[in-house]
Amino acid sequence: IVIPASERDVSLTIQYANTHSIPFLATTGTHGTWQGLSQLQGGMAIWTRNLTKIEFAADGQSATLGGGLRGDDVIPALWARGKQTTTGSCRCVSLLGPALGGGHGWLQGQYGLGADQILSARVVLANGTAVKASNTENSDLFWALRGAGHNFGVVTEVEYKLYDAVRPEWAYQSYTFTQDRLEEVYRVHNEVMRNQSVFVVYWSLWRWAPEVDPVN
Repeated sequence: IVIPASERDVSLTIQYANTHSIPFLATTGTHGTWQGLSQLQGGMAIWTRNLTKIEFAADGQSATLGGGLRGDDVIPALWARGKQTTTGSCRCVSLLGPALGGGHGWLQGQYGLGADQILSARVVLANGTAVKASNTENSDLFWALRGAGHNFGVVTEVEYKLYDAVRPEWAYQSYTFTQDRLEEVYRVHNEVMRNQSVFVVYWSLWRWAPEVDPVN
């Protein structure tokens, strides 16, 4: 495992891996569920956890955020300035892991997906070259990063949109349904969400709970 402290470290690590024919994989929050993540054998993990820059723009409308940040790093820093943005659905996951794959989050109804918040990105490509991707620089790469970003390089930092935190208080309610109610639950959900407020969020979790339903 290599833990880089800078973009240059990432670049040198990838160049070294290429020179010695070592497969490599970048990780951040280590919550990935893709089966391929567990298939790297005899390779090198590039853990970006130390890339934790948080630098706010003067106008407060964006921030430069390091590729190793987790939601639990970003959310308190934003709230301290009265700001918020779309992050993953759990504070323990990375910011960019979800965002580079689209980025569902609690605030997507208000601001869009995590990928929609990326204004630009610094990326170390597979050959070790570091580039900037935005609407005006390497625009094809920038388009690809926002949804399929895990496949095109190691993102070391992004410029990310911020918003004023207008509703600091939340309320929530949890419901549990058995498997035989599944279609009915989602039918009602699909009807309700057509006209729901952008401040309302639904989140569903499927799990086996024998204390609720020992059969299904």
